Amino acid sequence: TARGRRCTRQLSGTQGGAGRPRPRQGAMMSVERATALHDLFNMVALPLLCVLNAVNWASDIALWAALEPTRYASWRTLWIGGHQSLFLAATGGYIGLDIAFLAAVPTCVKSPTTVLAHHAVVLVCLLVPFLRPTTHGYALGLCMTIEANTTLLIARRLLMSIEFPGKALVRAVVSTLFYATWIGIRLVLYPWLAVVVFPRDYLDAAARDDSYVNVVLAMPTLCVLLTGLNGWWSVGLWRSFAKRMLGPAEMGNFKQHFL
Repeated sequence: TARGRRCTRQLSGTQGGAGRPRPRQGAMMSVERATALHDLFNMVALPLLCVLNAVNWASDIALWAALEPTRYASWRTLWIGGHQSLFLAATGGYIGLDIAFLAAVPTCVKSPTTVLAHHAVVLVCLLVPFLRPTTHGYALGLCMTIEANTTLLIARRLLMSIEFPGKALVRAVVSTLFYATWIGIRLVLYPWLAVVVFPRDYLDAAARDDSYVNVVLAMPTLCVLLTGLNGWWSVGLWRSFAKRMLGPAEMGNFKQHFL
């Protein structure tokens, strides 16, 4: 009967008769293409930002040897800032384009809301070197070092999908640099900036301006938020790493006994 044929077509359009429609191949491919395009965009833009960041720092080894990490004034002496305006504009442009991309194709990343919130915080942070370019370019340079780790993150993911001679060695080098920069920048540098360097800069700026309400307040405040976000992502990274190293069964036992 016609009703029987309709029922047959409905059942054939489900997975295992569970009532869930099969994912359309075209939709899946569009998501994959969007993710690949987003990764390609980042693999072009982020290394350029890293280069722009690097050329704004002093190349004199003697100056770096004299660095006093707790003093923001010492970091300022290392920031030459010859291309600071270009670097600031490129950073703002990149963030704006990435926000537009994520708004148009949110499925290209796992957590679009978190990434968009992160980008919003970064845009607020950019107000500091924009409004105080002669004194706070160094803060832009220090915070943007994190993009070196993001570049390695994407490169590491892309290496999983391609094959070429010597891939094992390249992947080992990229993974080593990825974990080293994750720890060094996200878990060491950012907390250091949030707790030591930026608060001292803010307090001195408040004394000079005779007001505790000034744009420099954004630096320690938002750096604390970004540090917390880095910590949250680090927990996820650790879980993924542990699951891959231990296996699902061993990971379950580990959680049961230690977490």
